[in-house]
Amino acid sequence: MALTEADLSHGIQGAVGPIRPRARFGLGLVVTAVATVLLPLLYLAIVLLTCYVVYLHLVHNTWIIENPSLWRLVAYLGPALAGGVVVFFLWKPILARPIQAESGIRIERAEAPLLFQFVELIRRAVGAPPPSEIRLDDLVNASAGFRRGLLSFARRGDLTLTIGMPLLAGLTVRQLGGVLAHEFGHFAQGSGMRLTYLIRSINGWLVRVAYERDSWDDALAREARDSHWAIGLPLQAGQLAVLASRKLLAGLALVGHVIGTFMTREMETDADRYEAGVAGSDAFEATALRMRLLSVGRAIALDFTAAEWREGRLPDDFAGLVVALAERLPAATRAEIEAVRPKGSIFDTHPPDDRRIANAKAERAPGILHLDLPALALVGEASPLPQRVSRALYQHGFVSGRGQLRPLAELLARHDDERAAVGAVERYFGEVFDLLNPMGAPATFPATNLTEGLELLGEVRETAMRLRPDKERADAARVAARERLAAALSLLGLPEVRARVADAGAIEHEVARIVHTLGVLGVENSAVRGAAAAHDNLVDLFDQVSREPENQALANEVMEKLARLHVETQKLEQRLTHAPYPFDHAKGALSIGGFVTHGLPDVDGIGPMVHMRTRALLGGLAALHDRALGRLAVLAERIELAAQSPAPAGGAEIAGAGARPIGGPANL
Repeated sequence: MALTEADLSHGIQGAVGPIRPRARFGLGLVVTAVATVLLPLLYLAIVLLTCYVVYLHLVHNTWIIENPSLWRLVAYLGPALAGGVVVFFLWKPILARPIQAESGIRIERAEAPLLFQFVELIRRAVGAPPPSEIRLDDLVNASAGFRRGLLSFARRGDLTLTIGMPLLAGLTVRQLGGVLAHEFGHFAQGSGMRLTYLIRSINGWLVRVAYERDSWDDALAREARDSHWAIGLPLQAGQLAVLASRKLLAGLALVGHVIGTFMTREMETDADRYEAGVAGSDAFEATALRMRLLSVGRAIALDFTAAEWREGRLPDDFAGLVVALAERLPAATRAEIEAVRPKGSIFDTHPPDDRRIANAKAERAPGILHLDLPALALVGEASPLPQRVSRALYQHGFVSGRGQLRPLAELLARHDDERAAVGAVERYFGEVFDLLNPMGAPATFPATNLTEGLELLGEVRETAMRLRPDKERADAARVAARERLAAALSLLGLPEVRARVADAGAIEHEVARIVHTLGVLGVENSAVRGAAAAHDNLVDLFDQVSREPENQALANEVMEKLARLHVETQKLEQRLTHAPYPFDHAKGALSIGGFVTHGLPDVDGIGPMVHMRTRALLGGLAALHDRALGRLAVLAERIELAAQSPAPAGGAEIAGAGARPIGGPANL
């Protein structure tokens, strides 16, 4: 059913605002206002006190240099140098402000007139100022913010409303209206929104001063260690003073965070009343639980998109992918997600869902919006906005925009095939194989006739199933699993089995490609194990270095092992470039080496990026091994089913689960 402007106008009847804030909201305003003044003053006091102490020293301790010597000169000028270091490192994070990237895309009224009308109707119902712009992003969230930061404080309504595209794709109009009413509730909070913005900005400065490290910190440590003692000693004193100052500021940041989160929790509770007023108290809980499911769906979608990016593909509708994967969650998983009851703490920006739901129910609001159509109708199913939001994610997000945009339906089919393969692995092999204990290339057992082939298959299958649970006989279980697979694959060579399997010839070629890949991974198992062990050893060493930053021998050991790991992984990657990638890829023919190194950072062999690249390399090989194993399990199950089925009448062929071979584009 298409949504019209008249539907929207008649679907929202009445108004809910303004709503008088509760007493705790007013208390939060007072506390936040005090903290907004005190925290910067304390911060400034530390800087000025440092300058004043240095000044007093230089003015009143001139007696130190009455009889000049190097020691006396260091004693006189050293505190000034140390104080200068402290002041510089305290001010540096503020002077060098981080780049704030805009989220998502800005949209105009002409692109989504119904959505703009809907936003305006909700705004009027709440009694909030209108936003200066509307943006769409890829988050399962909506947010209200100042369009130009502090510059927007003096101008009423210079605000940005950001709506997550997954909300449009996964909520109803009524649920989305409640979410927007919540955000407009923030718009209506005025001074509370401004004070919270200030306290969070101040707290952000404190956190950066207390925890941010960069090349300047490395340079200070290096000069303090390597310079002549006359310079190194004051610099070391400066390091200690910087460390002490940062510890103090970290404490102030913690206090500021607690104050800020107290205020944001009160703001959220206040804004929830607007949501309940618009959508109704009964819809609040359903919306909260739906958004929780969509959040899980987004996490799965990010992982799946990253995996498909390795294949050169990206979904053209990321929000649609989020919704589809959320709806594919098993009923038991959905129940577990909905049953989660976070307790909440003083550090949380939002109250726990249970408390918010209880507060919304206490409002007993009937709601003024009762349109339960899909919210996507506000932009239209043919709208290009989902694709634009997806491109913005890929261009500015974790995948750097490289990859072909492919239809969502195509990638969902691939996702379902992969899930089916995971289930087939669990049924067929259990948990006996992984990258460090690979399948390898299975042996061949040529079957002379169907009867003997089925007898052999029955024997090795019984052995494999019996040994699988026995962890102490894992090696024997792996041998039995390989023999079962080999016995199943050999049946495809029998004419009567080939007649029962659709595309038997294509499956033979596919099996050959996958078996070759598993053989390559088996041959490289020693190198893979060595890289994994070196990676884990470096994790321990990095932790030790963080606790002993001055241990030069330990630092040298880390650099030596990084260089050695770099050489070994480079050799492994080079050998893998000679092995063909067995599956269809958007770029066409590709080697295993090209697949697993796609998108990995270039490294020079002397930094921590070597460690990160190795982790990514091993992850790519593990994913390839698991995928190859899964596809073989699907095909082996299909062959076993065909071999054990009665001969079909009329030459009918058995397709079964996973009948689609992974080959060219026609198979997608």
